[in-house]
Amino acid sequence: MKAVGVITLIAGAMQLVAPGFELRLLGTEPSPASVHFFGTIGMFMVLFGGLLLHVLKRPHENRDAFLWVALQKLGAAYAVAWGVTRDIFSPITLGVAGFDLLSGLLILGYLQTLREAQRPVASALLKPAPRTPPPSPEPPPVRPLAARPPGEARRRSLILAGGGMRVAWQAGALRALHEAGIHFAHGDGTSGGIMNLAMMLSGQLPEEMCGRWRTLRIQDFVSFRSPEQYLKAWDMEALGDADGIVRHVFPHLGIDVDAIRANTAMEGSFNVCDFTRKTNEAIPHDQWIWTCSWRASRCPSSCRPSGKPARSTWTPFGSRMPTCSKPCGEARMSSGCCGASATRPPTGKASFLSTST
Repeated sequence: MKAVGVITLIAGAMQLVAPGFELRLLGTEPSPASVHFFGTIGMFMVLFGGLLLHVLKRPHENRDAFLWVALQKLGAAYAVAWGVTRDIFSPITLGVAGFDLLSGLLILGYLQTLREAQRPVASALLKPAPRTPPPSPEPPPVRPLAARPPGEARRRSLILAGGGMRVAWQAGALRALHEAGIHFAHGDGTSGGIMNLAMMLSGQLPEEMCGRWRTLRIQDFVSFRSPEQYLKAWDMEALGDADGIVRHVFPHLGIDVDAIRANTAMEGSFNVCDFTRKTNEAIPHDQWIWTCSWRASRCPSSCRPSGKPARSTWTPFGSRMPTCSKPCGEARMSSGCCGASATRPPTGKASFLSTST
C-alpha cells in the first residue's frame, strides 16, 4: 500500500511539473489544452498519493479515505483505457491503466479487511465515551461562576456568541472573569457558544473547561457522509453529519443534558433559528435536548437542518434583545460572528445548494 502511495505521488509530481514530457511518452503530441489537463491530473495524483500515505498511519480512523483513493485509481484506469480505444494514447499506456486498476482493487481489498476487523467492536464505537480522558479538575473555589454572591443586587447576563471552533478561547475568558470574582445569573448561547454554555450548565468550573478544550482532538469535529452521497451533491442537505460531535466532542467536553436541565444555579437560553418565520428562538435550558445541542452549534452547510418540517436550527447572531430584556443590570458580550442560515422549503427536501447568506 505504501508503494502505491509513493508511486502515485512521484508520478503525479512529474506529471504536474512536466506534463508535455509525459504526453510524448504516451505517444501523444502535446497541445496547450492537453498540457493544462495533464498538469491538473498530476495535481490530483499528488493529492491522492499523499492522502493514501497519510491515512495509512491510522487506517482504522480514516476508512472513507481509502474508498476515495480507490475510486480515483479506478477512474484513472478507465480514462486511460478509453483513451487507448479512441487512439488518443499509445497502446503502451495500457500498462498505466493496469497499474491503476490493480492499485484500486488492492485498496478496496485492504478496506474490506479493515471493515471485517471493525465489525466485532462496532457496538463499542456507539458508546459516547471520550477518546482522551480529560484532566482532573482543580479544587473548586467557594462559588462557581454561575452563582451570585449573597447580598449582591446586580444580576449579570453572559452572552456567548459563535465563531466556529474559535469559541474555545471563551473558556479562558470565563476563567479570567471567575478569578476576578464576576458571576452571572443568566447565560445565553448561540452557535459554537452553545458548547461553552452547556459545559457551564453541566456544572463545570472554568478551569475544567479549559482543560477539556486543550485535550480535545480537532479532527473529531469532522464527520463525512457516505461517499455515494457526494455523487448527488446537487441534492445533498449538508456536506457532513454530526456523528463526530455527538460521539466524541460532546462527551469529551463533559456536556450532560440531564445536568443542564436540572441546573438551578443559573438560567440559560440556547438560540436556534426558525427559518420559516425568519425569527430566532431562545430555548430555556430546562427544555434543552441532545438534538438541539448539535444542530444549533453547527453551520448548516456542514450539518443537516432540524427534523421539524420547514425549520432549521442554526443562527448567526442569536437573540440579543430577548436576552438583554431580562431583569439583568449588566450584559457581557464575549464574541461576535457572522454566517449563513440554512433553508428548508415548506414542501420538498432541503438542499445544501439552497443555502442563503
